[in-house]
Amino acid sequence: MVRNTARGEVAGYMADSVHCGRWRGKGSAPARLGWVSFPLFLDTSPNDSCPSTLSVLCQCRVAQSQCLAGGWLTRRSRSALVCRSTWPVSASRLIESDLTDVPSAALLLFVAYHHRIATHAPHHLAIAPLSASSIPVSALLRSSSTFGAPRPQVNMAEQDRRPTAVRGVIIHATGPEHLTILEDALLAVDANGTIISLEAGVSRQDVAPKLAALGLDLDNCRLVELCPGQFLIPGFVDTHNHAPQWMHRGLGQGMHILEWLSSTAFPNEARYEDLEHAGAAYSALVDGMLRQGVTTASYYGSLHGEATQVLADICLDKGQRALVGKCNMNRGSPDYYRDASVEDSVRVTRDCIHHIRRIDPSGSMIRPVLTPRFAISCEPKLLAELGTMAAEHPDMAIQTHFNESEQEVRGTRALFPDFSSEADLYHHYRLLGPRTILAHCTIMTPYEIRRLRDLGCGVAHCPTANMTVGGGFMAAPIREFMRQGITVGLGTDSGGGYSSSMLNAMRHALIASFARDFMDAKDGSGALSLEEVFYMATGGGARVVGFGDSVGDFVPGKQLDALLVDMRESRGGVNAPLQAGDSLRIMFEKFIMTGDDRNIVQVVVRGKVVLDRT
Repeated sequence: MVRNTARGEVAGYMADSVHCGRWRGKGSAPARLGWVSFPLFLDTSPNDSCPSTLSVLCQCRVAQSQCLAGGWLTRRSRSALVCRSTWPVSASRLIESDLTDVPSAALLLFVAYHHRIATHAPHHLAIAPLSASSIPVSALLRSSSTFGAPRPQVNMAEQDRRPTAVRGVIIHATGPEHLTILEDALLAVDANGTIISLEAGVSRQDVAPKLAALGLDLDNCRLVELCPGQFLIPGFVDTHNHAPQWMHRGLGQGMHILEWLSSTAFPNEARYEDLEHAGAAYSALVDGMLRQGVTTASYYGSLHGEATQVLADICLDKGQRALVGKCNMNRGSPDYYRDASVEDSVRVTRDCIHHIRRIDPSGSMIRPVLTPRFAISCEPKLLAELGTMAAEHPDMAIQTHFNESEQEVRGTRALFPDFSSEADLYHHYRLLGPRTILAHCTIMTPYEIRRLRDLGCGVAHCPTANMTVGGGFMAAPIREFMRQGITVGLGTDSGGGYSSSMLNAMRHALIASFARDFMDAKDGSGALSLEEVFYMATGGGARVVGFGDSVGDFVPGKQLDALLVDMRESRGGVNAPLQAGDSLRIMFEKFIMTGDDRNIVQVVVRGKVVLDRT
């Protein structure tokens, strides 16, 4: 069937079933697909700005999850999904949805070419019988965004899974004051991405016997030799990020927090009811975070359950560790952007928890997190229900905003007059404990600091946002937190924070600490060091979000989440250039203080390369 639409010429193809084996597009690697079932329509959309765009209305189920496309999929009705796909082709993951009322029909694979589509016929498809009764559910296809240039795609499923040995300069921090810089280090990693050994001072000729002593054969290992000017560090951990604010970062700077939420955040977050928008924006978010070396993130979603599930799927697809939470908020926001009721908020939250635990049962990559936005956004009954849910799931993290600004503190006390502090309020509702991630904590009494210490809460320090949105230059008492033994990580708070760079978060943490020292001690004792902010961005952050036993440094037994940093001029960066005689410490400091994402040439999660710009 061929028909005309307002968007252009459309061709539809129907068959009893289609099985796709291998396909090779221009400039692409082959990919293997499983069985798929769905009715579909192709739209060449010749007037689009991209040279080749397809739109697909489809229902489908995929048993094996490797597919080709660049685009996103969203539900347009109970029985239809729409997909737009744009070059370049990228590997995508197909995820089952719960759409069980799909009428059985036909099958189709959609393919985007580098050139304008010259024919409407599907390419490289083989017809084979498949019973419609074996297709009970649909699948949603999600992949890279059309917002901006796509990241270099890495097919993780086809990667070499042999043990790996890395030799060169390796830098990590095992504590706030324990920065270790190893020269000629040998890092051995098994085929599952677990670190076996880390040893400094290993010559090239000693690599083989060192590996043999670990039970590894050099001939069966991938050996990576780092060049002068390159070094390996742990991946960054962003402990506080608002995923639906990616598209409006930097807007409304200087406003007070409640006005900023009403004028900027809430209208933009409300758009995530549209799953097409959510899929595109979240794909761009995760790509952008990986480009900046964020291998683990704690994400606030919007209040929309389906969009939050899309975010979790995309993080897993692209290989980023993440906590993902549906934002709970049933008051204090416009009618168009609030949970319909306490019961609805709880139901959608439970659905998100179930979905995340279904797609990653081990929780090694993606975990759910309870996310009451803040007390101003939650009625007492909702906080109580979330406290009950926290008790039902003793291993699940909790995240919220805490003493973020004077305006927020005053608003909270007006709504909860029975409590003299946010510490007592959240503890009353059973939301404080070792699993709790408290963002900001800028206005703290000695009593509240002691309470956080005694309850084992972690702090997500967001210096960029605290300097630019909220109502003043707010410098959290990080030195006092650390003296009290409270674990602190760094967060970008993007988009309250204009920058999503963890490098900027480290720099701003230093600046904020200098200001805090001037306010308090005035003797330098309140200032943070480079070692401390680097630890907050890696191992400290991993502990705050509950991944500290798995990642954050290169201690044997942990998994390899790492960044390959290249400071050479050939990278085209604007970092302070390396000079003859620069020590390894100076090279490291130049990266932290003047480098950017152009210096991050490879990102590794669980031993797999998820971004490669080498």
